Amino acid sequence: MKSISSRIIVSFGVLILIVCFAFGVISYITSSNSLINVLNDTMPKFAAEASLTIEDSIQNQLNILGLLASSEDMKVLKESEGDYSAIVPVLSKETKRAGHERMMLIDSSGRAIANNGDILDMKDNSLFIAALAGESTVSDPLFSEDGSKIVMAYAV
Repeated sequence: MKSISSRIIVSFGVLILIVCFAFGVISYITSSNSLINVLNDTMPKFAAEASLTIEDSIQNQLNILGLLASSEDMKVLKESEGDYSAIVPVLSKETKRAGHERMMLIDSSGRAIANNGDILDMKDNSLFIAALAGESTVSDPLFSEDGSKIVMAYAV
């Protein structure tokens, strides 16, 4: 490296390498900041749209369950000692059709019949109390009995 031309070539090579590296770093930082700004602007909008979609889905489920609860098959719930055996096939069919884990219909005294035929006492259940007061209600997401799925309970 005794010749001046070799020194100039190496100096320009190092200078070009440093300039290219600096441009790369500046480009990375600028694009990263730009991406973060775009995400900060769009994520709240996507979250709001997702919440509307979830809200519509929940309202749709409540409407369907309200229609089912007011159907002719459910008249037996108004009888104090009605025969609930006719409700079980209707509940089973709707449970399979809608993809629910379990469905129950509860009379005004808190006596519940499930789609598998189990009869339960639900008079102290908060969802039942709210539904009895005329409010359509949805529980917070919770784990299923075996802990393998997240489920929600609807009451109309």
